Amino acid sequence: MNKAILEQFNQYLNKREDDEYLFMKIAFQAAPTLVNIKPSSLIALSNHSRDILNIWEEQKDRICSRLNVYYFELLKSENHISILFYQRNKIVQTLEKTENKDFLKNMGYCIGNLEDILQRLKKRFQEKFPHEIGIFLGYPLEDVKGFIEYQGTSFLLCGYWKVYHNPEQALKVFRKYDLARMRYLLELMTQ
Repeated sequence: MNKAILEQFNQYLNKREDDEYLFMKIAFQAAPTLVNIKPSSLIALSNHSRDILNIWEEQKDRICSRLNVYYFELLKSENHISILFYQRNKIVQTLEKTENKDFLKNMGYCIGNLEDILQRLKKRFQEKFPHEIGIFLGYPLEDVKGFIEYQGTSFLLCGYWKVYHNPEQALKVFRKYDLARMRYLLELMTQ
């Protein structure tokens, strides 16, 4: 992604009121999910120079309605929250792929309705970071397995995720994600 444009967006973003700042931050980070090329996006929010967590608590339903996206809070503390933003049909389709379903069953998931699966992910998230979250985020199963096996080392390519298999295909996906983010960035800056 073009760093100059990204810097310009960050400057623009920092001049927004708190509620619009949060809306734009989520829209930009979750853009590949919002345009339905990614089943979900994991976004961490914390209070730095703004009272983001209170704004999230007050505005979350309005923000997600505007973005036409679902959310699920995975981990919440006094100063931090990790949220999974998702497109329901896309995430269900991803989780129902036979190879993903089998993998998640082996990780202790009882494959049933989406809410039960997300509750299990939340429980795992609170114990330690569950690397199988890559499946929920739309990462290729082979890359999720590679990350677990090699403990995040010995990857072929690093972009939106660490790639252990088929880097050419991963680069194509990274470009799609970048284009989605760029589209949202430009759209947000011209509102």
